[in-house]
Amino acid sequence: MIGNASDIDMVFAEGEMLKNLHHKNIVKILNCFTLKNMRVAFVMEYLGGGELKDYVLERGHLSEEEAKEFFRQLCDAVYYCHRDKLIHRDLKLENILLESKDSKVIKVSSSYQIAYSIGCRFWYCRNVFKPWN
Repeated sequence: MIGNASDIDMVFAEGEMLKNLHHKNIVKILNCFTLKNMRVAFVMEYLGGGELKDYVLERGHLSEEEAKEFFRQLCDAVYYCHRDKLIHRDLKLENILLESKDSKVIKVSSSYQIAYSIGCRFWYCRNVFKPWN
């Protein structure tokens, strides 16, 4: 929930940053808008394959080849973000989505958890950092 105009500006700035991420293994953010109850909604591309967590639970385990292919794609997406000085801060199976039920292409969900540098050697998630005023 958004508390004030400053929060709205920060969320929309983050939304614009996320909309500018263009990578085959990162979920595309199409739009961002505020709802009546002061919550923010991100419109993302549709991915019909579900979460990687469910995929693993249905099968009980992954073969070494499957795990390698998923991990390669994940590393590729993370490298893309790190190259632009962005970090995800919430990588877990629930935030990795399959493109479709019969595809082995994964996409990292980027909504709200991408963090950014605030000009020092430490990284802070926008949800944690509060400016000193």
